[in-house]
Amino acid sequence: MIKRWPKRREFLAYYTLWRAFGDREFNLGEAVEILKPYMGGRVAERLVKRLVKQGFLVRIRPLVYRAKPLTQLLDEATAIYFAGRLRRRGYEAYAENGKIIVADDAPLEACKHPLAICERSPRDANENEDKENRVKGNSV
Repeated sequence: MIKRWPKRREFLAYYTLWRAFGDREFNLGEAVEILKPYMGGRVAERLVKRLVKQGFLVRIRPLVYRAKPLTQLLDEATAIYFAGRLRRRGYEAYAENGKIIVADDAPLEACKHPLAICERSPRDANENEDKENRVKGNSV
């Protein structure tokens, strides 16, 4: 999960590593060798560690990493941002696995969004079950 949007140097270092290694694993030494011509070795090493903390790189084993795909990072950032915008507008929404989970009472446009999944909130589901039981004649 992206905690904050990266600074230019951080993002371009991530992008360089992602382009150089793709889906394959790489160790800290390989990453430093790729970044070293553009910045010092110590700076490159610290930057790799910072990218792990920020969620751009995944630690496979100690000193072995894999870069997350760019589309996955952007999907996560988009979902987190738009879920926060919906919450500020008074709707129940949160981000999960690059998707926006929205309560049924959200506007129709939000539910039609390709990243959104509309579902009943647990409170609404219990109220609807109570109403159905009353209609059927069952006691609550």
